[in-house]
Formats: sequence, structure tokens, C-alpha cells
Amino acid sequence: MRTIIILFLTFTTGQIYAQDCLHTNLRWRTAIYNAREEGKVIFLDFYAPWCVPCKKMDIYTYPDEDVQSIICHEDVLSLKINMGDNNGRGAHPDAVYLQRKYNVVAYPTMIFTDQNGNEIFRTTGFKQPDAFIEWFTEELEQLMND
Repeated sequence: MRTIIILFLTFTTGQIYAQDCLHTNLRWRTAIYNAREEGKVIFLDFYAPWCVPCKKMDIYTYPDEDVQSIICHEDVLSLKINMGDNNGRGAHPDAVYLQRKYNVVAYPTMIFTDQNGNEIFRTTGFKQPDAFIEWFTEELEQLMND
């Protein structure tokens, strides 16, 4: 029983911590407006509740302190887009629009866009913290140098 409680607390605490900078309820128009006003690029994480690699990202990757540090970078507006269950229940209000706009066909899909929502970089699949940090940092540096 203690193991279950510890795992539950670890899982939920990790998700709460990861949610600090990964906005889950921010509407797309508001995100674009904020990114333009604040001079930020946008990071999108498309996930589904039934997706095992997505759950692994929530358990192993996003709670990592170094991952949090880069997701919370001052030049990045980070959004986590719930695509819902197989019937679309629980989905982010803009999920269908964003799925079509960015042609998201697998989860998790992580995309960097410019301030206008134009896709710049993309990766798909589970990433261990070190691999995620390497990808995120490289792409962010390229965006900031352009």
C-alpha cells in the first residue's frame, strides 16, 4: 500500500510540477497573442491520455529539474495540448484545429513555432530527459539566432 501511495504522489507531484510552465488550458489565439506581445517562441506538446510514451514523458521527462528549467525559459511559451480519448473527450478546445494545422498523426509530437504559429522544428516520441534537453536546447538556440 505504501508503494502505491508513494508512486501516486510521485506521479501527481511530477505532473503538477511539470504544469508550472506547460500551459494546459491556454487557448491558441491567446497563446499567439502572448507570444507576439512577449517576444517568445511557442513550444507545443501534443499528447493523448491513452498514449504510453506520453505518460512516460509525464513520469520521467517533464518532472526533471533540468527539463523544467528549459521549458520555463524566458523566451518560450510552452503549451501541452490534450488530444483527448479515442472519441475526443477531454480534449483541449483547440485540439482538432491544431491537429489539422500541424498534421499531428502520432503522440507525443513536440513542435516549436515562431510567434505567428509557423512550425519551425518537430520531433515525435518519448525522449529521456537528456535527449529532450539536447533537442530542445539545440532548436531553441537556432530559433534565437535566426
